[in-house]
Amino acid sequence: MFSSLKGEKIKPRVEVQVKLDFLDEKFLPENYVAEPHHRIEIYRKLAQANEKSALENLQRELRDRFGSLPPQVEIAVANR
Repeated sequence: MFSSLKGEKIKPRVEVQVKLDFLDEKFLPENYVAEPHHRIEIYRKLAQANEKSALENLQRELRDRFGSLPPQVEIAVANR
């Protein structure tokens, strides 16, 4: 506000809304990804994955970090 009074340019605010819409509320089962902050990180990455290569990278990362993907994770990523 004060910047505009001094004649300085103000960067526009950007509003971001994220909607996670999964068929199963336990998309990432606790026995697959135990830590809540890891699950949130993965949900964020899934929401941001806009290209096939990004989804493939996410699948590879999940396998590397947590082992084989449970069926509900495979389905959710494939239907993204």
